[in-house]
Amino acid sequence: MWGFLGGVLGAGVLFGVHKVYSNYARLFTPLKKPVLYSLKISHYVEKARWSLDMLQVDYEERFSYPVLGLLLTGRTLPALQLSVTTTLGDSDDILNYFRGKHPRGNFLSVELSATEQKLLAEMDAFGKDVRRFLYGKLLKHSPHIVKRLWTAGTGLSAAFSDVVLYPVAKFLMVTLLKITPKGIERSQGQMEETLDKLDSLLADGREYLNGKQLSELDVVVCSLLAPLVLEPKYGGAKLPRMEELDSATRDAIAPYQDRPCARYCHALYARHR
Repeated sequence: MWGFLGGVLGAGVLFGVHKVYSNYARLFTPLKKPVLYSLKISHYVEKARWSLDMLQVDYEERFSYPVLGLLLTGRTLPALQLSVTTTLGDSDDILNYFRGKHPRGNFLSVELSATEQKLLAEMDAFGKDVRRFLYGKLLKHSPHIVKRLWTAGTGLSAAFSDVVLYPVAKFLMVTLLKITPKGIERSQGQMEETLDKLDSLLADGREYLNGKQLSELDVVVCSLLAPLVLEPKYGGAKLPRMEELDSATRDAIAPYQDRPCARYCHALYARHR
């Protein structure tokens, strides 16, 4: 118990100092380019990152350690800082900002049908289900993978993050995301309903969900699918290969690897990432 509390205190001190320094520095240091505050593994971040890359926005990316930064600095991720006074607070705000800044003719300007808009609106719940399902498996069976993904790019040593930050972040992740056996089972069922819907749309062999061209819907859907199907070109982190996972996690995600929506995701990444 005391060790756990000590870890929380240590993490609080670290991120508290970081917050003070960051806020002070931003007051006096003009940005040379927009700064994307992100995580190595996050479907929300990948949606924003991929969109910025396709729009050819010149930006700098700074990685944070999951959960603790939110609680101790008050910053949700992704966040795109445009200037010392202007920050866009989530992936939807980022996309909406650049939707108005860039000329028509890009993927953000493609009009969606009512059916496609409905599917896009369902993607937030789908992403949460995928996240709960995957973390439910990885935190239990492959913690070494989670530790690697959470620490990469943050500038923190593995020894420090594994001993001090990981136990706290894991506790908060499990609590905040309600990663329980019943929660995982429920999310898996809901996730599979959405996968069935996507497979049905893709049954005619179309390359894009609207059947014609790349749209925001494709980028969002594939950003959410990528961690589940272990897409090798995922933008934030090098996702593990099947052989790196423990047998329980491999068995859990194996049924999703050759579905039509998985093949569609891999093909879209190959063409546009």
